[in-house]
Amino acid sequence: MKTKQKANKKTPAAIYYLNFKNIQADVQRCGFEITPVRLLTYYLLTLAGCVAVCIPFRLPVVSMVAVSVAGIVCMPVVLVSSCRQKYEEARFVETSIYISQMLSAFSIKPKILEALKSTKGIATSVPMSETVNAAIEHILYTSYSAGDIREEALAVIEAKYNCKRIKTLHKFLINVENKGGEYNQTIDLLQKDRELWENRVEEFRKDESSKKTEAVLSAGFVIIVCWFVMFLGKFAKLDITPSPVYQVSTTAMIIAEMLLYIKINCSLSMDLLQKVSFRPEKSILKDYQTVVGYDEKRENMRSLKRSILPAVILLAGILLNKFLLIIMGGAALFFTIFDKRVGYSMTVKQLRKEIAFAYPQWLMEMALLLQGNNVRNSIRMTVENSHPVLRKALEKLVAELDESPNSMEPYLDFLGPLRTKEINTSMSMLYAASSGTNGNTDERIKEIINSTIKMTDKAEKLENADKLLGLDLMFKAPVIPGTVNIFIYAAIVMMSAMDMGVYIR
Repeated sequence: MKTKQKANKKTPAAIYYLNFKNIQADVQRCGFEITPVRLLTYYLLTLAGCVAVCIPFRLPVVSMVAVSVAGIVCMPVVLVSSCRQKYEEARFVETSIYISQMLSAFSIKPKILEALKSTKGIATSVPMSETVNAAIEHILYTSYSAGDIREEALAVIEAKYNCKRIKTLHKFLINVENKGGEYNQTIDLLQKDRELWENRVEEFRKDESSKKTEAVLSAGFVIIVCWFVMFLGKFAKLDITPSPVYQVSTTAMIIAEMLLYIKINCSLSMDLLQKVSFRPEKSILKDYQTVVGYDEKRENMRSLKRSILPAVILLAGILLNKFLLIIMGGAALFFTIFDKRVGYSMTVKQLRKEIAFAYPQWLMEMALLLQGNNVRNSIRMTVENSHPVLRKALEKLVAELDESPNSMEPYLDFLGPLRTKEINTSMSMLYAASSGTNGNTDERIKEIINSTIKMTDKAEKLENADKLLGLDLMFKAPVIPGTVNIFIYAAIVMMSAMDMGVYIR
């Protein structure tokens, strides 16, 4: 979700939200309201919480003030990120309901306007209902348009809910309304894709929420252990609370826990409709050219030439019994032999990861286009708007099919060294659909969509696993400040016991 803060990138969120109008504007964008009285209540609760945390540690007033100021400054950031989290969850639910209802309504009567009217009646949320109504009114009351009125109306929904699945749905609906044909099987498969997507996102959110709870509990446990260590020192008549080191470290620990909580809370407010982010197009195209232009024999010869000097240094070190020369020569020799191979392997791995997300989307678009076009024309129609990681390969495929329309080789050679087993299988299906072999085209389309759904499910599960791994490291971070503080407390207690107070006072 775009906010005013995007225009103030150099302004930290904590400073940006010192202005009540900024808080109010961003909360309203999420569909909520905040009044000065309610915000003041949150500030007072935050202040009370900060003081309540400081009292057991017997921190001085200065420390309490520092912790309270940090809490008051951080509170609006947590408030806005919590609102965004609810906003994104609501948008996801609205999108899922919209796709499901549009497919159900369209299966009964294949007219976009009627499907929109039916969906408006089901939509319970105000944003979705208003957006669908705007699309209906555009179709009903637009007297003249240079383009397709239905496409313009559906574009209103696409702009509000920037989701690839909504765009795919709309292309399918327009294609069927224009050209007809058998569509019930495709509707069933699209519903299946929506259900799997909904289950994946819900599972991801549950795992995410569970890890957040674990992080908060872990941080709370460590803080309690810190208090317990302090209490033990006092019980043993080794009161460490007057120590400036104790006061500074405890204050720093509490503030650090606050900042980490903000980081964790903000990570949960991600866009659930557009979760996959790709590298810049220029970087992708550069890596693609590196991979397709890679010549193993040529690179081996280059590595061999570059390794002559390091090999001579290594040999000289061995003959002269010079350990430094052996280390230098050996390291240089290893680098010259394996640097290109390692770089190439990492580039291939990165591109395949991006293809794993981009290819199923392209294949779904292909399957829908095939309902009214042949394979060659469908491929040609996808090139312009395809993802950069696929575009060059698609241009090559189109050129090869123009030269040899009936050849199977262009299909099997698609993406060259970046091919995977799944890509080979789906391209074989496309070839079968183009040549008319192994059954009718409708069956081939069904197989292709089924294959797309499986590939999408696999790719998005891997993406979720990668995100959870990154979040897992972040969610374990709150333990660190408390753990460090425990060691500091232990050191202060030991030094006090040894009558070394001069070092800590």
